[in-house]
Amino acid sequence: MKRFFKIYLSLFGFLFLLTSCSEKDEKSEFSVHESGLEYKFVEEKTDQQLAKPGDILVLDVKWYYEPNDSLLFDSREIGRSFKELLKKPFYKGGSWEDALSLLHKGDSIVFKIDAVEFYRKKRGIQPPEFVTRDSKLRFHVRLLDIQTYQEVEREQDLIYNSSADIEKKLLVDYLEITNTTVEPTKEGLYFVADEKFMGTGDPAVEGQVVTVHFIGSFVDGRPFANSYKVQKPFTFQLGKSDVIEGFNIGILGMKKEQRARLVIPSNLGYGKDGDKVFKIPPFATLVFEIEILDIK
Repeated sequence: MKRFFKIYLSLFGFLFLLTSCSEKDEKSEFSVHESGLEYKFVEEKTDQQLAKPGDILVLDVKWYYEPNDSLLFDSREIGRSFKELLKKPFYKGGSWEDALSLLHKGDSIVFKIDAVEFYRKKRGIQPPEFVTRDSKLRFHVRLLDIQTYQEVEREQDLIYNSSADIEKKLLVDYLEITNTTVEPTKEGLYFVADEKFMGTGDPAVEGQVVTVHFIGSFVDGRPFANSYKVQKPFTFQLGKSDVIEGFNIGILGMKKEQRARLVIPSNLGYGKDGDKVFKIPPFATLVFEIEILDIK
């Protein structure tokens, strides 16, 4: 009996050690990047092309809200490739950009980043109500391909040239991905105010001369114009036909120093013909990040 009791204790101790090691391994399976990013590779192909800022990445993406392990997004459900222009990390503590910059073509990675920071700094919106402070999002990402602007433009031209129906689907996908929940105006424009920059002074009215900085992009994230980059703000008279209708509708009522995102469908933009100057194809919904510099 004593011998059995000793064997039992030894076996219990061994099992406890295994359990402890397992728990320790589970907690330590994520490496910590110098940025603070928690990550682990599922598959790594170091002999393939490494992603770098300026590349357009074709991704398979899922992300979960870690506290309850709920799936918030699955790129396979949007009906088209999920593409991202890789930029340099622009905030500390571990970001989406930090993770993507680790990837070679064909790599799979799991990483965790701060949920509040992701929504506010990456997506430029307030976190959903269920997101709590210090909670994490867990991303499962595979880098399927790395493309050039020319390759993407050829693909997008084929898509946008198709029909207004396809544009509507792409717009719905964009609104879902970006968690844009505001109601459109009666004209069909989406105005998303930046709550940190609500502006000062009187709202802009028709006939006034407005000076703005802006970044223009398509719903897939491809930029087509950037006044910050060329250091040349844009000035126009509000209400005139010198600009697309969506510009007049969206900026009307904005204040000096205010910032907002305008989502402008093609019927308020360049329509079925597109625009050769900015290389905008037909049926293209446009997204403008606007900053009002002056109103006179």
